[in-house]
Amino acid sequence: MTRAPTRPMDANTKNPQLAPNSAVTPGDAAHLFAASPPPLRVDHLDAEFFTTHAAMQQATAHWSLTQLTAAADALTAECARRREAMFVDVPRALLFVPQAEGCPVVRVEFVTDSPSENGTYWDESQAYLHDEDGAVHEFEDFTEFGEKDAEPVYRLLDDAFRKLLTDIAADTPPQPGDHLIVDLETGRFERSGKWAT
Repeated sequence: MTRAPTRPMDANTKNPQLAPNSAVTPGDAAHLFAASPPPLRVDHLDAEFFTTHAAMQQATAHWSLTQLTAAADALTAECARRREAMFVDVPRALLFVPQAEGCPVVRVEFVTDSPSENGTYWDESQAYLHDEDGAVHEFEDFTEFGEKDAEPVYRLLDDAFRKLLTDIAADTPPQPGDHLIVDLETGRFERSGKWAT
């Protein structure tokens, strides 16, 4: 079969020529050949619309239930993403080892605590540190409710560590026996049912 020659499509062409057996309408073709739309520009949203019930109702009154649910899912996902990003910075600061003083910690591994009536959470009292050279050792220096003799900055970091780790478990509850490995270099979170290698 010999293909009929085609001519380049002009972006300004209002009535593009189509093959006789084409399932595409002239309107569809005009849309396909149109210039790409500019990048989506999103203005900053005022948090008051979402933190004040009356304001949120007014701002979203024209949304369908499907749209409202999708927006809620997007906000929940962003909260989880931001919590994880904030959490990574805490062990980075708590466990920082100057290169001249030893091998840096590159990953932190957590195990689940004993299940309670409120569910299963990550054990905040201990962590397993994976050094850059492959060595693994247990770390149990997190303060219990912030000891008085601990440095103020350390207490603040320790408090943030406990709260964020609890919130992360609430976002995506672990199963008993799960492991959470946090890569301090990439910020990646990995879940597994076995010890990291």
